[in-house]
Amino acid sequence: MRTEWSWFARGPPGSRHDDRILTPALFADAKVACYWRVELDRDNRLAVHEYWQHAETRTYIPAPMHPVHHDKLSTELPFPVEIDLAALLEF
Repeated sequence: MRTEWSWFARGPPGSRHDDRILTPALFADAKVACYWRVELDRDNRLAVHEYWQHAETRTYIPAPMHPVHHDKLSTELPFPVEIDLAALLEF
């Protein structure tokens, strides 16, 4: 699995369709091993959806240990990171 970090410039926020269908397809094409989709949930909390690229199918699957993060993002892939999500909303 490649663990390079990739950024794609995307202009203004897209639609749910773009975020859930188009963007993952672009990332998969570029062989981005992991990505996060960040959304504001119904309770106005950040929800970070973590996805990993399946080695054989090249499609994305929810991260097995923590598919959705609330309050704190803590993950090891593509690099170890901890982010206080609640604090981000205080800015």
